[in-house]
Amino acid sequence: MTNKERIKILEMVAAGKLSVEQAGELMDILGAKSATDAEKRSDQELRANEYNQEAMGRIRGYRRAGDRGLRAAGLPNLTVEEIGALRMYGVGTNYVRAMLETGLGDLTVKQIISLNNYGINANYVRSLLETALSGLTVKQIIRLKNDGVSAEYVRDLLETGLGDLSLDQIISLNNYGVSAEYIRALLETGLSDLTVKQIIRLKNHGVDPLFASSYLNEEDE
Repeated sequence: MTNKERIKILEMVAAGKLSVEQAGELMDILGAKSATDAEKRSDQELRANEYNQEAMGRIRGYRRAGDRGLRAAGLPNLTVEEIGALRMYGVGTNYVRAMLETGLGDLTVKQIISLNNYGINANYVRSLLETALSGLTVKQIIRLKNDGVSAEYVRDLLETGLGDLSLDQIISLNNYGVSAEYIRALLETGLSDLTVKQIIRLKNHGVDPLFASSYLNEEDE
């Protein structure tokens, strides 16, 4: 069996596509196929076989070594594949515990791994949940993070008095560089029925809030 085949099998175990037992059987089959003549096997192949056994032993040991800590962190009844996936992506018990304590809800192993892969920490999640933006999902939090939207920006926007803003509107305002101060300045001129699209257009054209009303009137004419 080649090193490439061996790595592929271990990755499939970590991804949950193969059980430990299935992986062991597959390694045995491939190993037997490549060892029809034991006398011709090189030292490298012998070392590879030893590595197979060691690697499978480590995978089987994930439950013994990691299950206790992860269970204590709040993830009971994990499979060997799930523990292997957490370890493969560098997700430790402290990260798991911190995420589960944010109040985001019951998180799956895949969701925790996704949050970790996108560089999202518990403080960011907690700060978002403390804003008035309710019902946030893992996917929405990842979207906000990817677009560089901070929890402080979300809070400031929601406190402008503009009204209920959707996730897409918040991301659009952030992407176009519209600050909460700019929105407040517009609203203070008496333009209480402004839409998000209008605000973005005013910002893109560099319209001073004091002249926003006349600018919009000219557009309507």
